[in-house]
Amino acid sequence: MLYGLSVTVSKDDQAVSRLREEAGCFVMITNVPQKGEGSYDSKSILKAYKDQYGIEQNFGFLKDPVIVNSILEFG
Repeated sequence: MLYGLSVTVSKDDQAVSRLREEAGCFVMITNVPQKGEGSYDSKSILKAYKDQYGIEQNFGFLKDPVIVNSILEFG
């Protein structure tokens, strides 16, 4: 026996447009100054914010129950 599948893919322009509007809006509040000492532009602040995910992922193993329990046993 041999089965076949015929599929037609079409784009829903209205749904795509709505999703693009939702994805295009990113609100972030910060107390980092825009001018002067210690200032950052919007692009740099957003990059620093997104880089935090990688850092948190790298240290996520510390929350692993196996690691936490072994630390508590020796502590």
